[in-house]
Amino acid sequence: MTRFELTIFDKAVKFNVGLRFLGSYQQKNKCDINGMVEKLNNPWDAVPDFMYESALIANNGKLDFTKDELIDFIDDNGGALNPQFSEFLNLFTVSLIGDVPEEKGKSKKK
Repeated sequence: MTRFELTIFDKAVKFNVGLRFLGSYQQKNKCDINGMVEKLNNPWDAVPDFMYESALIANNGKLDFTKDELIDFIDDNGGALNPQFSEFLNLFTVSLIGDVPEEKGKSKKK
């Protein structure tokens, strides 16, 4: 699932963490996928940044809030325990690794 909605400021906000987002983010920030994954070492900075950029893409560059307002919303509503923060991080992670096939010849651990 690369397109989804989360409730931010009592409104349904569209997000896109698919190819459009990944390509645009990497180009804008002059990084590759490894750079994006490395950025997750500091999720407190990475997740709001990814959220804002993915919302911009999904909403054709038109949002009713700034990145700073999004960060304040997260902080005012539980910080890292904020459900939107957690859900976005989960769906973003799944979009990166969710469909990665297992290497042939390797068995799953029981």
